Amino acid sequence: MAATLCVGAVKELFNDSVVQRCLVHKGRNIKGKLSKRHWGELSRLFARIRHIQGLVAAEDVLGELQSF
Repeated sequence: MAATLCVGAVKELFNDSVVQRCLVHKGRNIKGKLSKRHWGELSRLFARIRHIQGLVAAEDVLGELQSF
């Protein structure tokens, strides 16, 4: 809740700001909404995200995430 208020305040003052999210916590949040059978695939995709090098690789992983 406090983080949401902070992000809102920053966006209000600096409307062009970009908010960076922690991939570990984002993955945990998503896992909480998925059935356990999808956890392995999600973990694999997040591992790829953490090791991306370059625009082409990022676009490939983005495509995989969108189809997931």
